[in-house]
Amino acid sequence: MKTNRILNTILEVALLVTMAGCDSFFEDDISNRTVELVSPADQVETDIITQTFYWDVVEGASSYRLQVVTPSFANAENLVLDTLVSDNKYTYTLFPAKFEWRVRAENSVYQSEWSSSHLTIYASDDLTRQKVQVSSPHDGYITNQADISFVWDALYNADNYQVVVYRGSWEGETEVAPVNVDGTSYEGALSEGTFFWGVKAQNQTSETSYTIQSLMIDQTPPNVPVLTSPENNSTVTSTSVQFTWSSGDSGSGIAQDTVKIYSDGSLSTLEKAVASSDQQATIDLTDRKTYYWTVLSVDKAGNVGAQASIDTLTVRVN
Repeated sequence: MKTNRILNTILEVALLVTMAGCDSFFEDDISNRTVELVSPADQVETDIITQTFYWDVVEGASSYRLQVVTPSFANAENLVLDTLVSDNKYTYTLFPAKFEWRVRAENSVYQSEWSSSHLTIYASDDLTRQKVQVSSPHDGYITNQADISFVWDALYNADNYQVVVYRGSWEGETEVAPVNVDGTSYEGALSEGTFFWGVKAQNQTSETSYTIQSLMIDQTPPNVPVLTSPENNSTVTSTSVQFTWSSGDSGSGIAQDTVKIYSDGSLSTLEKAVASSDQQATIDLTDRKTYYWTVLSVDKAGNVGAQASIDTLTVRVN
């Protein structure tokens, strides 16, 4: 008995060590790899305040830590930015000052050393070289809400901003005529459709170009799915059953279908609910049992459609 207890303890410890080391085993050791910073180049001096920090991809990294301080990490007065990003670039609006920025690569186990660079932004009243950075809605945004909050980052040398919205394309029908806004947001109500909106900064002597983004408002539910197989009232001879159907949406497109399988005709006992993005699903069921199934669609705007008609099948292997 004592020997068994000792053996069990050894096995438990081994299991814990194995579990703890699992991530280490599968993750690349990037601790000795270097992040190569690309832009802005070291010691650049510019009046452009919206900067895209860009660096080369590090093999084995799943994310990158980006930090920006003034005026330097050795003599930091203000932490301007500290963010974890999955991409190898990040756009941020700064202000006139001296900065030092740095990046390190990370995965779930390892971190590289920091790579750093210096940047100086000097003051200028000229807006022609600036760009307004949009916060929301981002380009390609899809929603079923008509009330939209347009938000952007402030430019220190802007007196106000101008917002405009067009239907269909940037050259399309005017939905919201150009309106001047003192702050960095604008509330608007739109109808269904695809829109292009733009915002530009202005002062007494200059202005930026428009920053243009698209969005879609879709308030129409998806089409009712049509069940195709198994046929209604059919008997299948395998417990692994493939369900297929057709679904569609005239607006933003189908985001997900869900197959719902019930064990009773009143649909009070849900046995399985399986999400699918390709109009099919293979589901394991129980032999010698009758099921009732349907499909429910949700579009990319979040609209939920009416579920399909209820079909019946019986599983009978032997």
